[in-house]
Amino acid sequence: GFFKTPITDAMAEAAQTLDPYRDHRITAVAITRESQRRGSDPSLVAEAVLAILRDPSPKLRHRLGADSKWVPRLKSVLPASLVEWGTRVKFGLNRKP
Repeated sequence: GFFKTPITDAMAEAAQTLDPYRDHRITAVAITRESQRRGSDPSLVAEAVLAILRDPSPKLRHRLGADSKWVPRLKSVLPASLVEWGTRVKFGLNRKP
């Protein structure tokens, strides 16, 4: 999931980009920035890291954030094509440029 951090401020564009994908790239980056702005509180990560460090035998993976619970469940029951469609819709990639 996304967390409210300034990580997208550090995003850099490639030196050479493919012009046919320009509109999709701009849309996906804008949606990523907005998703991050509305993301989960980063203190969830800090609390989880602290709990992991204190646990004598921590789990290998830890799901954090709003999407981390329901997205894997959807992936396990939906056809891959539907999951991919949902991802394209989420990032505005379902439209023709």
